[in-house]
Amino acid sequence: MLLFTAKLIINSAHKSGYQIQLFYSIHVANRFLLIINKIKEFFGVVYFIISKVKDSVYFEVTSLKDLKIINDHFYNFPLNTSKLHKFYIFVYIYNMLLNKQHLNKSGLLKQYPW
Repeated sequence: MLLFTAKLIINSAHKSGYQIQLFYSIHVANRFLLIINKIKEFFGVVYFIISKVKDSVYFEVTSLKDLKIINDHFYNFPLNTSKLHKFYIFVYIYNMLLNKQHLNKSGLLKQYPW
């Protein structure tokens, strides 16, 4: 399962009172661990997490630097499924973070344009 995830967390330590976390993750059965490792090698990401939960494996990327590598890949090779729209939302939030729009409430409340 391929996931583009954004979490909005209430956090009073941040100026806006919120924190945004982005995750690109793949969740598959343990038997596909070799494929997960090949995906990790293909993207060449520096920071990632591979965790085993019961009979499954998660590959997760969270750093903005490494998420750029993955975003660029999916721009060059677009998804042909309903996940394409989710990817565009993910990239919109990613760009919000890069442009520091998330640091105030007006940036956080900005409407998604689609």
